[in-house]
Amino acid sequence: MTRAEMLEFFAKKNSENKFGAKLDFTQRCEILALRHAGVTREVLADMYKVDRRTITHIYNPMSPHYKNVREQELRMGRDSFRDTYASDDLLQTAKSHMFVIENKEENNKLANAKKGLHIVRGKMCKYDHRVVIDWQESGVQEPGWYYRDLDSDFPDMWFSPDENSMRNSQACYSAMLGEITDRIE
Repeated sequence: MTRAEMLEFFAKKNSENKFGAKLDFTQRCEILALRHAGVTREVLADMYKVDRRTITHIYNPMSPHYKNVREQELRMGRDSFRDTYASDDLLQTAKSHMFVIENKEENNKLANAKKGLHIVRGKMCKYDHRVVIDWQESGVQEPGWYYRDLDSDFPDMWFSPDENSMRNSQACYSAMLGEITDRIE
């Protein structure tokens, strides 16, 4: 069996096993070196297709996991370790992943921490406003997070102040607070 066939076999085997190892020792060392070079864990998780928690375990000196990677860094010295495992090509790849993540324009339906009914009252207002935050796909310009003020003149109308407020429910909630409190004061 050739090396390529063996790698393909193990990749397929690992993809079938949800809890199987997804990174080899070299990749773990690359992650630690890139982390020390300033690459965020979100970018690293996206690059290596693993959970952010895995990235944290690799670089956290208190973590009981991946001690052999941190020991390798101690043996080699931080500068030598970074030079060995964080090549210029790898840093460029990390920068391109960082650019994609930072410029991601998608609205996230799963970011629903503020979904539901909220009670809002401005400083100068005498009564509460009931506001619903929900994901909308039909009847709106673009799928995303919108709010509806049930105590306004238009209780059936969904609002979204700007494109950024549609990305997640927290952004929608923050934009709604600014807009509603300005309108009712």
